[in-house]
Amino acid sequence: MRRAVHVKRASGSFPLSHLFAQGVTSFDALRYDAQARSRFRDLVRAQPGGRDLPEDFRPHTVVHVIALSAARTLTPTSLFTFAQVALYQTLRAEGVDVEVVAITPA
Repeated sequence: MRRAVHVKRASGSFPLSHLFAQGVTSFDALRYDAQARSRFRDLVRAQPGGRDLPEDFRPHTVVHVIALSAARTLTPTSLFTFAQVALYQTLRAEGVDVEVVAITPA
């Protein structure tokens, strides 16, 4: 599955809006910019355990991983209102699947 994953610690709307903007920017770059795709492929290949991605790599899903300071359920519909608007007005309008995952301390 072709996924782009973005991770950020967040306790309010501002960091989440920034996280969602990162998702949009990376999606746009990988979709429309051959040089960005090439550099991304080189970076993935250079990582420990890296692999070769296809030349036409474009994510079908953008995953936003949000590190929370307290345990709570987090889904696209339970996000802060401003963050919901930022999320739905961007990638979903492009037909990209969007996932939101919460990480909480043990």
